[in-house]
Amino acid sequence: MVNALLGSGVDVFRTTKSSGCIEAGSFLIPLDAAAKVAELAPDLGIIVETAGEVLAPKVKLSLPRIGVYKGYRGIGDEGWLRLVLEQYGFPFVSVTNQRIRRGGLAKEFDTIIFPSQPGQFIRDGNRPGSLPPEYVGGLGSEGKEAMAEFMESGGVGVFIDGATGWVISELGLGCTNVVGDKKPQEFFVPGSILKTIIDTEHPLGYGLPRELPVVFQRSPAWDTVDGSVVARYPATEPLLSGWLLGSQFILNKASLIDYPVGKGKAVLFGWNPYFRAQARGTYKALFNSIYLGSSREV
Repeated sequence: MVNALLGSGVDVFRTTKSSGCIEAGSFLIPLDAAAKVAELAPDLGIIVETAGEVLAPKVKLSLPRIGVYKGYRGIGDEGWLRLVLEQYGFPFVSVTNQRIRRGGLAKEFDTIIFPSQPGQFIRDGNRPGSLPPEYVGGLGSEGKEAMAEFMESGGVGVFIDGATGWVISELGLGCTNVVGDKKPQEFFVPGSILKTIIDTEHPLGYGLPRELPVVFQRSPAWDTVDGSVVARYPATEPLLSGWLLGSQFILNKASLIDYPVGKGKAVLFGWNPYFRAQARGTYKALFNSIYLGSSREV
């Protein structure tokens, strides 16, 4: 609904604090767009409520300009991400290593998303000689500098699960993966549902329940120095379904971080919010991260 309205030139606002019955993160559409809303709502199954004057602080949204990182290692998670964005009307373009290395990303994008994959794949890509020259290599130092420039100038980089290792290492972010050095005999979660606690007043937590089930599959969990912790695992057993060995290592540890980088930020997901296009309960966290890059104070 929001993306369709933005694409039609309708003004869309979002509250940044709760006020009365209006929760933080609520979408506000001017009454003069009521006809367009009424046209879209039945097909989308959306319930729209009329509100009086809303005094809560708010931001104005624009149709997000999204880049989805596409390396040449054939990452399945990239395909799942594109499927979810397409289903929910988010416009995006695939950005290759060559495009990122050219720089000037802020001219074209508000948000660049890195699907889950090992940091080495992002940095080094395919080895020389294994494929034609245009399909080998990764971001390297040029790509790292281009992404740093993008975020420092106000862009939002969203890093999913395994991809967080690349940005933390390459940009020297003050985040430590507390389970990164654990042996499987100490800590092992091959693919389970864990509970994480969300700050629902933070822009990344808008519209989510305070206790959120998330997909954890050999994922990171952090201690952080300068990042804002938006979600963390509880102080008691976080396992909801599946197998978790070594839960003591992640108690009270961060699972979602908003990390400042110059005028912009890096969003670090320690779980996959769109896992195989099945984790519908956590899609909003991804969508919230996208709107961070295309929101402006009014």
